[in-house]
Amino acid sequence: MSKPSIAILISTYNPNPVFFKQQMDSLYKQTYPCTIFVRDDGSNDEESIRAIKTVEKDGKVIVRWCNNIGYGASFLTLLSEVEGFNYYAFCDQDDIWLPDKIERSVAALSGAAGSCIEPTLYFSHYDFYDRNMNFTGHSTFEGKDTPLSFRNALVDVNILGTTMVFNEKLRKLMIRCDANLPVSHDWWAYLISSGCGNIIEDRQVTVQYRRHGDNSSGVGNSRLQKFVFRIKEFIFNDNLSKVRKQIICFAEHYSSELNSDDQKILNLFMPGQRVIKSLRKAMFPKKWRITVPEDLQCRIIFLLGRL
Repeated sequence: MSKPSIAILISTYNPNPVFFKQQMDSLYKQTYPCTIFVRDDGSNDEESIRAIKTVEKDGKVIVRWCNNIGYGASFLTLLSEVEGFNYYAFCDQDDIWLPDKIERSVAALSGAAGSCIEPTLYFSHYDFYDRNMNFTGHSTFEGKDTPLSFRNALVDVNILGTTMVFNEKLRKLMIRCDANLPVSHDWWAYLISSGCGNIIEDRQVTVQYRRHGDNSSGVGNSRLQKFVFRIKEFIFNDNLSKVRKQIICFAEHYSSELNSDDQKILNLFMPGQRVIKSLRKAMFPKKWRITVPEDLQCRIIFLLGRL
């Protein structure tokens, strides 16, 4: 019996040549065979382009040179174009994967009950490193139970894209929607899998997540940094408009696949009875976000009618 096939999907944009090489080297050292696809999202830096062309020339990677559409849409576009595999993994351009990352994910997905017929997402824990790969901290959920739920996925994303591996069933669901509508590829995967499928958590660290100040996501590795980032992005930069579009897109394409409780929660974000729904969300008895400060911030946003 042949092994399940897996595609690694990378979106690049002016990658640091040194960081990119280190990431690619870690992919080549995986103990499980993979096919690697790169979609370059309109890089214009000569050294970055040269680094990508180097791996393309070596024949180890399938590269697609494309126009810039943003990292989230770029990942989802690549996901819609690559098919025929059992499993798919998102990969950033500047981290380092531990050698058994893919092998662990495939084992978990293959052994999970129902993963052959239901949309299933696997994710692992990770550690933070600085630009020189010095350890700086553990992932948010280290030593704690991860409070994953559809309710949380509507207003937050708590799974890092580069730790995700998922099956063909989830891929097909994810590409129903226009790639430009979701806020990010990893948030979209979390939202759909929490509402329409299953999530497998691996508490083992499989990724060394590099934070160097130029990441597409500006979230740091402390709760304070994460809190400040969200204040800036969702209050002052009005990224909540993108979140609203994402929720509406989800409702249009997937609401019929939710259970009755999750359908009721989703309805709180739909148009109509705005004041009443804002109050109901703000007074909801269960937490929307993980920590008390983050949850309070979310409820204030509801009361202000921003989401």
